Amino acid sequence: MVGGPEGTTLRKNLLQRLARLDPTQAFRQAFAADLEHLGRLPPTNEPPHLVFAVGGSGAQAELSASFLPSLRPLLERRRLRLTLVAGVRAEVKARFEDELLRARLADQIGRGVEILYEPVLEDYFDRFDALLADTDILWTKPSELVFYAALGIPLLLAPPVGIHESYNLRWARENGAGFKQRDARVIGDRLLEHLHDGNLASAAWAGYRRLPSQGLYQIAERVRV
Repeated sequence: MVGGPEGTTLRKNLLQRLARLDPTQAFRQAFAADLEHLGRLPPTNEPPHLVFAVGGSGAQAELSASFLPSLRPLLERRRLRLTLVAGVRAEVKARFEDELLRARLADQIGRGVEILYEPVLEDYFDRFDALLADTDILWTKPSELVFYAALGIPLLLAPPVGIHESYNLRWARENGAGFKQRDARVIGDRLLEHLHDGNLASAAWAGYRRLPSQGLYQIAERVRV
């Protein structure tokens, strides 16, 4: 996911992500000098990929009933891709399927909408890691998943559950890597605004520049010493 201490995989994925998150080139114009060391953003017509990852217990899966109708125009016009992460919980997968049907989006499954469900935990971890490489916006409660912002993935943060998640929420926002979810019923319009203004690309850049992503290699180096 990182590509070794040099971060080659991280930078490759980040370039592609920034291109998808900056359709008006507002971010590129504002941060041209900062981007010089990273390289040229590739041309793309691919829509950004929103990943909604509920907690391991299925916490906040009910949010899908609120936001799916708002996302339907974007998904139908291929202006957004969506993955709903059910993890290892079959009941969460069933809930997502029901809500997609109610939102008149069942026909979009496999055409820009996916549900990630894997009953075997180890296999799920592998699939989730692979998914993150193609994730452009991660919508989650501020659990340990907030640390993926260091890979240059902007966060859309649902209300915290517990004091530790409140601190995670503050940490991510103070570093410019994420936004509060706010009213999920109008999230489609809000995402369009952030894409137009380059705000999501800016949050991706802030996470990449300001948050640590080399912890594994630093630990390995200290163990060797």
